[in-house]
Amino acid sequence: DSFCALAVQRRRYGWQLRHWHYQSVSSSCIGDKTAMLSPEIMAALSEWRRNLPRRVSLRIALPADVILQQSIKLPEPSLSLQEQSWLVEASMSKLFPLAARELAVDYRLISSVNSERSDSGEIVVSATRRSVIEYWKTELARADIFPDIIDTTPCVLRYMALSGGVPP
Repeated sequence: DSFCALAVQRRRYGWQLRHWHYQSVSSSCIGDKTAMLSPEIMAALSEWRRNLPRRVSLRIALPADVILQQSIKLPEPSLSLQEQSWLVEASMSKLFPLAARELAVDYRLISSVNSERSDSGEIVVSATRRSVIEYWKTELARADIFPDIIDTTPCVLRYMALSGGVPP
């Protein structure tokens, strides 16, 4: 297992990578998502934060094993953003085994490129427990880290690469 941290800073013409940190850790260092992060990781995070400028955009990606993901076929291709939102809200109880109030949810519209109908698509819905997000925010705050964005992108990229035949 490993722990990766990146820091980027907004510049006039885009984003600049300000700092990165990679550390191999034993699985016992990360914990079971209910215990605090190990002193080893907390020390690394605190040191990493001290090396960063104060005005930097901090973003985290949650571990893949805490993300729930399902897809919904679009009933018609030209749903408005509001209709997409209603569709996701109405589908929550069918998609996930948890109450909607327990989940933080995000979704993305994916257009189908391999379909006979060029205008078909689906909505990919990602969710995680609100308690998991609060856990990570609390733990990171101990190291003076306050993420601007909490995302799943690295996990999605990994699965896309695997489906494209790229070895892990």
